[in-house]
Amino acid sequence: PAPPSPVSGLPPPVPRDRGSPAGVAVLLFSVLDEFRLINARLGPAGGHPLLQQVARRLRESVRKSDTVARLGGDELAVLMRAVNGRDAERIAGNLLASICEPLRIGHHAITPSASIGVALFPKDAKTPSELIKNADLALYQAKHKGRRTYSLYEKSVGHRRQRRMRLLE
Repeated sequence: PAPPSPVSGLPPPVPRDRGSPAGVAVLLFSVLDEFRLINARLGPAGGHPLLQQVARRLRESVRKSDTVARLGGDELAVLMRAVNGRDAERIAGNLLASICEPLRIGHHAITPSASIGVALFPKDAKTPSELIKNADLALYQAKHKGRRTYSLYEKSVGHRRQRRMRLLE
């Protein structure tokens, strides 16, 4: 297995067989809506501990059977089994509340602000890569709505994006 990220302490995303794929949800996080600003202001000595604290909050907020992984930069993902749309929406709201609790980095008080995109398997995708792509589209929609919010994947958003991409080809 790949070693955990030295920044977040989380493993990289690793595809694995988790039994029946029914009812799997992927929640993608852009940990901080203003992560670049915090990193610019505090440097890696502020950004890295912030990611570590948020990663810890995520691990403490999900079941042991769920997977929390760092995708890169400020993006974290949670892979959950046996959830439906209502569960995923409730969980996203709870995780958002946990992430957005104030914390301290050195002498600085920071209130993180996150955006979350949610996609469900097999409702929103037929393959793992399509699931992540659709969760990313939902994340983009959440960021478009503003800070401190989440969005569930909507097929209409995916279709509009596909049409736009075809026009650009």
